[in-house]
Amino acid sequence: MEIEKLVVKTGTQCSLRCEKCGEFNPYFLQKGKSFSFDVKSLSADISRIYQNVESIKCIHIAGGEPFLHQDLCLLLSFLYSLDRIQKVEIVTNGTVLPDVITLKELSSNKQRVRVIISDYSSAGIDNNALVNAFHSEGVAYRLSKNMVWKDKSDISFKPYSAQELLDIANNCSTYRKEHYFSLINGIITAHCPTAGSLLYYLDLYRESSSAFTNLRLIPNSEILNELTRLQSLEALPMCKYCIPSYLAKDCLAGEQIKK
Repeated sequence: MEIEKLVVKTGTQCSLRCEKCGEFNPYFLQKGKSFSFDVKSLSADISRIYQNVESIKCIHIAGGEPFLHQDLCLLLSFLYSLDRIQKVEIVTNGTVLPDVITLKELSSNKQRVRVIISDYSSAGIDNNALVNAFHSEGVAYRLSKNMVWKDKSDISFKPYSAQELLDIANNCSTYRKEHYFSLINGIITAHCPTAGSLLYYLDLYRESSSAFTNLRLIPNSEILNELTRLQSLEALPMCKYCIPSYLAKDCLAGEQIKK
């Protein structure tokens, strides 16, 4: 198996409190379920997946805000050592300036690592300091302009039928069909990163038991079979707590929670 993209969440800590956060980070804090994973655990989980696949085209590091993770530079150094990982992406909200060591790590391997800066200027959020630092240090980056978010804040149960779940899988822009996985604290899911976040946020493990695998509870010999099984799922039960992109209303990207 060749993994197209593996989304790795480093934690929920963030410098912003976006009202319509697609990863529910401000609301993890309200529920007392915020997390920040240590690099040793993150590296071990990624390593176990890496050992059992042909290659990983892209590791996509997400948060929260990854540049708030105190050991991000160590995670980057570990990922650089894995030669069958073709590319590393880091997505940032543009408000946190990495420390000097992390900037050096980012610039030292710019053929493989790229930072994606979410442009929330329409919500009054400034990313100029980060952009200037990247220019100065020669860090490869892309600025995602003119962002439009979808309002998926309604996480109430929705009694979708089996056919409706298939329709969501076939039409929702968040649902990726091929070789797409998400990793949160050893729990791996397929197809949709929002589904993985909902699994953790709403404690949907019992009713969604077929839709995830805990890497830390299975031997190496079973990992490829589990990845193949997750990839073969035609629909996800976690979608019953989400609004598909084609039904969700547009909202302002980066709008902050009013105090």
